[in-house]
Amino acid sequence: MVTSSIETDDLFLKSLSSTSSVANYNWLTPNQCDDIHDCSLSTGDKYLSQLVPKILSSTVFATQNAALFITFAESSGSSVGNVPAIWAGPIAKTKFQSSKSYNHYSVLTTLETAWGLSPLTSKDGSASAMTEFFKNIGPQTSLSYAPTRPVVGDSISFNSTATGGTSPYTFSWNFGDSASNVPGGTGLPNTMTHTYTRAGTYTVTVNATDTNGKIGSASATVTVAAPLAVTVSGASSGIVGTSVSFSGAASGGTSPYSFSWNFGDGTSLATGSTASHKYAVAGAYTVRVNATDAKGRLASAFASITINAPPLTVTVTASGSSEVGVAVNLTATASGGTQPYVSFVWDFGDGSTGSGNSAAHVYTASGTYSVTVTVKDSAGITATSASYSVAVSARLQVSSVHAVPNPSEVGYSISLSATTSARSRTSTLMPRTTPRQ
Repeated sequence: MVTSSIETDDLFLKSLSSTSSVANYNWLTPNQCDDIHDCSLSTGDKYLSQLVPKILSSTVFATQNAALFITFAESSGSSVGNVPAIWAGPIAKTKFQSSKSYNHYSVLTTLETAWGLSPLTSKDGSASAMTEFFKNIGPQTSLSYAPTRPVVGDSISFNSTATGGTSPYTFSWNFGDSASNVPGGTGLPNTMTHTYTRAGTYTVTVNATDTNGKIGSASATVTVAAPLAVTVSGASSGIVGTSVSFSGAASGGTSPYSFSWNFGDGTSLATGSTASHKYAVAGAYTVRVNATDAKGRLASAFASITINAPPLTVTVTASGSSEVGVAVNLTATASGGTQPYVSFVWDFGDGSTGSGNSAAHVYTASGTYSVTVTVKDSAGITATSASYSVAVSARLQVSSVHAVPNPSEVGYSISLSATTSARSRTSTLMPRTTPRQ
């Protein structure tokens, strides 16, 4: 019960405008001025003319089967003691006046009848309910469901209750797809489950029919999301040691989404809608991305990638003399490809060949030779080096030696000259530094 003042009138109206916390029964007792006990009739009339329209335009009266009962609990002084009263609201009949007699307990009996309750006492049990003032309406029905953000394939639980009318109630359901007029029985609350096979927005309606054939209905709009799905995009090929990137995109289900990655090579997993990875070994791999939505649903997508070895290359270096008849030491250095390297084949440029990653070769004639080496890796890939130029010179030959003077004596200088195939050379033998004996 609320005793009226400006503040409590506001609380009363606030309660009627609530969408979730309004009570089934609200009672307001005006103060002794507004109820005309201490003030004039015009004062009370003005008070009601301002308050009643606010009550009738509140959320409760605009959306529910609500009724306003106004009673003036002041006796007229007659022996009968009549109490003036009026019903107002969306379910009250208009311009209707009853000839029946009711007492104070009739108010309680009316509430008990509307809510399907048993009498509290013998007095309200014997009192007449004022149902004749109401339109011929069915029970008040409510509807709720869970989960509130369903996905195709989810089992959705629908719950309905009914009050008013004459219990028990018989329920039937229409789920907005091919399932219509589904019997719900008489259970209270009435619960049904339903699964949608397609995404979309559906209007679900439940009808509650009381024993007098009066029907009360409630509806709810259910938006069913598509199943969780994920796609993957990114590189389809790459090179060992070079970063490759992938991107995952999720839809349906219940956002937000989380992602995890498996690159198929046994390395640690990655997270996030995008991921980069370096493969250490050439081969074909399957990349998997998992998307998990806010409800824990899981979806996966796969992509294939081929990882190639780096390009196979080989270079040549040489050391040692470059003269005819003297071995030239050659070394091949390979990189890339797939190790180990199976073979090295040399072409020395003079019609002869060799093998091994290093080789020593003797040229029999002077000249400039182009040397190449061909390497084969374990994947059967071959690569040939660029030509390496080896200039081979003729070997130094001594054709004659001359001594002056010739003959000579011990202790005197002798001049020696040698003639070779390439040049001449002269040497002088100096005398001994000790006297001749």
